[in-house]
Amino acid sequence: MDVYDVEKVLNFKTKRISISCIACHELLCCGYELCHTIKVPASSGDTLLVVFGKDLHTYQSQCSNDPVKKMSWQLSSQNTVFSKPVMEMTIVAELDMLIVLTDSGLRFHNLTTYEQRCALAGTEGATLFDVSVEEEVEVTKNLVLEHTIRLCIVQVKTIKVYAWNGTAFEELHAHQQLKLHQPARAVLWLADKIFVGLKDEYIMLETSTGKMREVFRFDSGQTGPVIARMSRDERDLVMLAYQKKALLVNSRAKPDRTASIEWTDVPNLMFHDPPYMVAAMTKHVEVNTVSPSMFMQQIDIRGVARVRKASAGLFVQTANSVYLLTQRPAEERVKYHRQHHQFKLAIQIQLVSDRPQDENEAIVAGIRAQNGVHLFCENKFKDAMDIFLSLNTDVSHVIGLFPDMLPHRLKYPERIPPLTDYQLFNSLEALTDFLLKKRAIIARGQDLTEGSVIYEHRKNVTLKTRKNALSVIDTTLLKCYVQTNHNEVAPLLRLPDNHVNIGEAERVLTKRELFSELIILYEEHAMHAEILQLLRSRAKVKVFPSPLDAIQPTIQKLQSLGEEHLSLIYEWAEWVFNENQFEALKMFTDDIPTVRGLPRGHILSYLDKIGLDKMVPIQYLEHVIYTWGDVTEELHQALSTKLRGAVVAELENARAIRDHEDGPIKLGPASDGLLNDFRHKLLTFIKKSTLYRPEHVLAQLPMNCLFEERALLLGRMGRHDQALGIYVYVLNDLREAEQYCNTSFLEGRSEVYLDLLRVYLKPPGPLSLGLQEYSKQPMCRVGEALAMLQEHASRINLFEAIKMFPEDVPLKSAGHFLGQAMTFSASRLHMIMVSKQIHLQNNTFMSLMVRESCCRQILHVDESTSCDECNLRIANKVFVRTPVGQLLHYACYKRNVLATERTTGQQNDIKL
Repeated sequence: MDVYDVEKVLNFKTKRISISCIACHELLCCGYELCHTIKVPASSGDTLLVVFGKDLHTYQSQCSNDPVKKMSWQLSSQNTVFSKPVMEMTIVAELDMLIVLTDSGLRFHNLTTYEQRCALAGTEGATLFDVSVEEEVEVTKNLVLEHTIRLCIVQVKTIKVYAWNGTAFEELHAHQQLKLHQPARAVLWLADKIFVGLKDEYIMLETSTGKMREVFRFDSGQTGPVIARMSRDERDLVMLAYQKKALLVNSRAKPDRTASIEWTDVPNLMFHDPPYMVAAMTKHVEVNTVSPSMFMQQIDIRGVARVRKASAGLFVQTANSVYLLTQRPAEERVKYHRQHHQFKLAIQIQLVSDRPQDENEAIVAGIRAQNGVHLFCENKFKDAMDIFLSLNTDVSHVIGLFPDMLPHRLKYPERIPPLTDYQLFNSLEALTDFLLKKRAIIARGQDLTEGSVIYEHRKNVTLKTRKNALSVIDTTLLKCYVQTNHNEVAPLLRLPDNHVNIGEAERVLTKRELFSELIILYEEHAMHAEILQLLRSRAKVKVFPSPLDAIQPTIQKLQSLGEEHLSLIYEWAEWVFNENQFEALKMFTDDIPTVRGLPRGHILSYLDKIGLDKMVPIQYLEHVIYTWGDVTEELHQALSTKLRGAVVAELENARAIRDHEDGPIKLGPASDGLLNDFRHKLLTFIKKSTLYRPEHVLAQLPMNCLFEERALLLGRMGRHDQALGIYVYVLNDLREAEQYCNTSFLEGRSEVYLDLLRVYLKPPGPLSLGLQEYSKQPMCRVGEALAMLQEHASRINLFEAIKMFPEDVPLKSAGHFLGQAMTFSASRLHMIMVSKQIHLQNNTFMSLMVRESCCRQILHVDESTSCDECNLRIANKVFVRTPVGQLLHYACYKRNVLATERTTGQQNDIKL
């Protein structure tokens, strides 16, 4: 596409007039004077100055009636204002000044009247000059505060530097000559440095120090060095040509090799007209772009001497003609470059167009967005995402570039090609990075700033709220992770502030069979029923190594719910119990806070309701009572009832199997059938618990069996005689009877051994044992009674035990027991004496009285009892001639000894 329209505005060829030089500036109204610091344009348009030798012709632009020519140039004045032929001239609009170079030096003329103001002394013989104008701008208010204007003049091998001091140009560093080793052929200011083109090299001068630095050398076979000043936006750069190339060089003399132009011929001069670089060759004018370097147009204009910038375009001077190069409308060029995917150039054109700034910014954003789409289509996914991020592009428009990410298709400036697996993976990684950055930006903001669109279309709506944007981002992130990195799915779902769309996430995770992650999704949104439904469906698939593994996830989930979800627990626990009742019971027995906090009576009712094996509720109650130490009376009573019921039921089954209903069934090991197992459980409960009602249990037991249970229950009710009677005469288990006594004695019932002695010596009747029938009255068991007395003498009241024996029982049969009892009594007496001796020093008499009293109590004698051996009185003479009498005689002897000791003690007290 041609970027310039070419028009010949002046032609002096027929007049055989040669143009010396040209200059141009904006058209000013007559009669207005300009100060040195402010320029006030009166109207739009340009003034073209054309010099022929010493004559200056002024041309002004006017609107043309010709539809082809937009403007016409009319001669407004013709004056002979120069004393000598003009070699070069330039306009400094900031000073309202025209600077003219002749062979006699530099002259300064008024830009309005063209009258000479002054001449710059010491500039005779100057061949080149250049002016630098720098603005000091207040960025906040976009105001120009002042200008720094400098001038450099080349006199063959010498360079002089001047600065405007407000009234005139003052030479700088006059004492320091800037000498060159060759004559300068081109010169140009760049900031505070001067670039000089010599025959075969470019150098850079630092005006403050006079130091010279070589930029680069080149082949001297070309026409000569060519230097071009860049536009104000690139004021830190200068374009240097060599051979058929041109390089951008910065103010540090560093060439940018990546920003170069390849010309078709050796340029004689170059001019930057953003975004184009115009170069004049011998036979034509060539137009290229700088970055990127791209050939644009070739214009058939020969012998170009100068190019000057005006508001209307570029004035190109030849020997006897002036051409005007006018850039075609920016809209056409931008459209063309966008169609050919030359987005960077389109942006450059748009930025220098004459549209308002906000419109330019909007159009540039659209170009960049289109560039992002094109990069995406070219598989440059990261670059595309960087553009979209910098443009604050609506996330839904970026996500729409990917297949199956949005529920509806969006419109784009290009057709999005399908992606291969490898391309899709890379594109999703780039999208993930974009979404994470976008999410962080949105999450930090209070309100959502509406994002820009990639392509204007009625279907391409944008996200309006922050919540919707985060939902789209998080859901898309989930889809990306599902396809690229499964390990990131769970952390995303566990984010406390994630906004993943539940329905879409459920669909994606189910399709990919990511069931663990699906459970996390449900868990984070407290969707417990959905979790349990999923766990049940997975358990039915039979993908687990064993049936227990299939129900374990459901058990763990139900354990975590707690009391507030009790109805949900009941609803989903039933199928687990149907799979394995005893494993399912862990839902209510594992030592987990949420499990321990469940209402236990309520759970027991549920276990009864769903019709489980009778062992299940029993195990639950045993765990609650024995392991957790629950002291709720209702639960203890429930366990007693269930155990009793289980025992009775199994007893009936056992009788049915044995073909008889009567007769006791002996208690066997707990492992020997359910009956024995339940009986052992019941016996254990009766022994350990005190929070049930034994009379209720006893009332439900059969009268002709379960005697072990009956005995324990009678004992719990305090009816020890009956309990011991069952052990001795019904069960005939004397060891168990004595074990019963031992347990009761340790529990504080000290008279229990007397109860056993009474049972031995006075057998109870059948009715007193609570039995339905008993064939005959049991016989007295004196031998067992004496054996028991002998073994447990220390735990039995001797006097009460002796009174229970029948009179016809030989005393010699009880001699061993009585000897042990006396020995025990003596031992107790001795211990009492030792303890009382400690108090003798405080109260000796009282100590002796206590000792005598204790002796009397132990021997069960008083002053009215006489003895044949010691002439003391003994109450019952029957025992005098018996071994018992002899023992009593020995006791009397000990009594006399004690009396003697008492008398001696009193005498010692008197002596003391």
